[in-house]
Amino acid sequence: MEYSCPIIAYTARQIAAMPGVKRIWLFNRKLSITGETTSFKLAIIADTSDKKGLCHTIYLQVDCDLPFDVVVYTQAEWEEQLQDERSFASRIHQTGQVVYG
Repeated sequence: MEYSCPIIAYTARQIAAMPGVKRIWLFNRKLSITGETTSFKLAIIADTSDKKGLCHTIYLQVDCDLPFDVVVYTQAEWEEQLQDERSFASRIHQTGQVVYG
């Protein structure tokens, strides 16, 4: 799935190309008064045993002109968290948008 904001789509493609990344959710996007994206937040679901390392790699290697944040979940963590409707992952699932996967 290609997201309509070019900079978010480009950022998601870069992250999706990294080993183990299965799905990317956009869960927050800030807009200027003119409607332009000024920052955004992504949830990354990945097959990894090193979430901290993946976050580090994303921030070092992804080329993006806007500030962005990421939260990384393993597939098992994501599925477990979705069982609790009060969890942050559940809120992302309910209100966010899949931009990859």
